[in-house]
Amino acid sequence: MVLTPLLYTDAFSERWLLYRILDSFFPGDNVKYTGSQMKDSGLNAEPDYYARRDEHMYLFESKDILINAAVKEQYDFSLLEAEFKKKLYFEEKGGRRSNKAVLQLMGNIGRALTLQFPFDTAYEPQTIKIYPVLVLHDHSFRVPGLNHLVNSWFIDELDKLAAKGFPTGRVRNLTIIDMDTLIYRQDIFRAENLNLGETISDYHQYVLLPRRLNETDSRTAGQIMNNKSIAFGTWFAGRVDRTSLNKPPEMLDAMTKIIFNSGNMI
Repeated sequence: MVLTPLLYTDAFSERWLLYRILDSFFPGDNVKYTGSQMKDSGLNAEPDYYARRDEHMYLFESKDILINAAVKEQYDFSLLEAEFKKKLYFEEKGGRRSNKAVLQLMGNIGRALTLQFPFDTAYEPQTIKIYPVLVLHDHSFRVPGLNHLVNSWFIDELDKLAAKGFPTGRVRNLTIIDMDTLIYRQDIFRAENLNLGETISDYHQYVLLPRRLNETDSRTAGQIMNNKSIAFGTWFAGRVDRTSLNKPPEMLDAMTKIIFNSGNMI
């Protein structure tokens, strides 16, 4: 079998790896549907994964993307911003706009706030807390400032949704989580040692810039902004690294035993 980019990004990254990891995040009687299940039920433009635990709803969009190497080598923020916008917000080509992760999430938030997911209507749109999560599969996207940038586009779109009368007051900020973090920290959330929604809220509280930052001297302000630009995966690693929760997931331990017992060591 030839491993094509589509086969890897769709069949493996999303349909196998993402589904398996997120299923472990939401065990038991949580409401959860994979993108494949939603598509098979007739839903179009569905999220890649949907989960709800009581009044906490999680909408996941998965993107296994790369940034053009020529753009990265120029160290030009404007070029990088434009590239990220094409990959994660929208791209205009030939007079047509192609919606990417931010707008795809926004479309499904609109659905959630109007009870248009036919498989799950047992909640109140005015009280549901919605956590939009963008999963990026390449670890190089765990970089300072990216979440701030993408979330700024998300907030602009959320304001537009609110202007149309949607009850957006309990929609949380967009959170970028790299796939490595999901894999390595899966046991923490499966065992419910930490709540995913509360952890996401804690992260956004940490990265919130102080209101009076412009009154701080430039050197201190620069340090504050640097600290507040931290990626979720880096912040979360610091949170658990010095605790009893910091240990490899059972899945990696099981896979290691399989590899070493198979006799196929390189």
